[in-house]
Order: sequence, then C-alpha cells, then structure tokens
Amino acid sequence: MHKGIWLAIGLMASAVSIPLNLQALDIGAPLYEKDTKGDLRLEMIVERFDRDVETELEFDDDASLLDESYEDGMDQAVFMGRLYLPLAPEGVLFVDAGVIDDDTADDTPFVVGLGAQLKIYDERALRVNFMAEGHWVPSYDFSEHRTSPRNVGYTLEGDKDYYELGAGLLISGRADIDRQAKLIPYGGIMLSMLEGSGDIEAHDIGYVFDGSLDMEEDQPVVAVAGVALLLQRSICLRLEGRFIGDSSISAGIGVAF
Repeated sequence: MHKGIWLAIGLMASAVSIPLNLQALDIGAPLYEKDTKGDLRLEMIVERFDRDVETELEFDDDASLLDESYEDGMDQAVFMGRLYLPLAPEGVLFVDAGVIDDDTADDTPFVVGLGAQLKIYDERALRVNFMAEGHWVPSYDFSEHRTSPRNVGYTLEGDKDYYELGAGLLISGRADIDRQAKLIPYGGIMLSMLEGSGDIEAHDIGYVFDGSLDMEEDQPVVAVAGVALLLQRSICLRLEGRFIGDSSISAGIGVAF
C-alpha cells in the first residue's frame, strides 16, 4: 500500500516542478457523492498560466499613433479555494474564490468562479462527464511600460476586468492501488473563451491621453488531462494540465467532510 501511494505522490510532485507556460480554467477531478465519505469537499488549488491573448489598445484621435493590436502572453498565478457541493448522486456544483498574482497589477486582483460536473455515463471503471465552468476577475488597476508600433515609449496605466467560460467532455477511469487508495486518470476536450475590457491612459509623453482596452483569447480549443490520487475516500491529491497552443499545469489538495 505505502509504496504505491508514495510512488504516486512522487510522480505528482515531479510534475509540479516542470516549468511550463500555463493556461486557465482548472476543471478538477470528476468525483461524486458515492466516491467520497463526506457530502462536501474543500480543495486548495495553485495554478500559473501564460495564455495567448489578443489585446487591442485604442486611444483618442490625438494619440492614434499609439493604437495597436498585439498577441501577448497573459502571465499570472492563481491561488484559490474551491468548495464542492453535491447536486445529486450524478452531479457536483463547485464555487471558487481566490487571488491573482499579476506583475503588472497595482493591487491584488480577486477571482470568483462557479462550475459544475455531471456524470452522463458510468460503467465500472469508465465514466463520461460533462463539465462547465466560469471565472470572473473584477476590475483592477495596472501599469506597464510599452513601446508603440511607431517606436514611441510611454507608461500605460488603467484598469481592466475579464471573464472566462469553458465547457466540454471528460473521460475518467479508476485504478485501485489497494483498498485505501485509488488512482483516477481523466482527460478530454473543452471549448473556452476569455474576454475583457478596460479604460487606459498613456503617460510620460508630455500629455495624458485616454483610451480603451479590449482583449480576447486566441485559442478556444483546449485538451485537458489530469490524474487524482484518492486516499481513504477523503483526501484527494491531483495534477491537471491543459494543452493545445499554450500548455499548463495546476495542483490541488482537497479533503471531504
């Protein structure tokens, strides 16, 4: 028993140390009412992502030479808690709340989210699950130095907020390590979208110019793969990655009660 458990934990810890570019919308392991001892589950999740986002900056007519549209990596880290609530024996609702570490932010942005997992097929060790999820980051202030396409350097300041939505299908399995430990691999395809907007100002060029910001995700199709280790039907350790375009990995530890 112990050798199998420590081997699985070691593999998960090794995967966390791999330096990857990361993407958002952590889905979570498909676990339902009969899989765990308690009705509720609480999970702590750490995620870092660098996703391709198309950003458009548009200024007033007097500063149109600063206008630009570019594709850039949105590099942030997320620390959040997730509470799983049973909807029925075949469904789970979860609520997310946490904070974001963004190098360009002037304060600490918050993130809130809501999602659901629904078991639509269950036959022994094979399951098919539908999942849907959304996150919203309320408006926060940011600043960064930019150089326009016409080689004009300036400081970009403003505020922005964004939301992201995703839905898709997961196939999951189950492998018994022993009576107290189960390994649950899962994977699938989901569609996701991110959109955001904000008000901006250009500083340090002799005058303050006003403008607007719009952004959207460049890659809507995401492949998801993960593995969870369930111990004594109450403790869950897991890793999850998202691939196609950018790639990501997130880690979670949870307890049922």
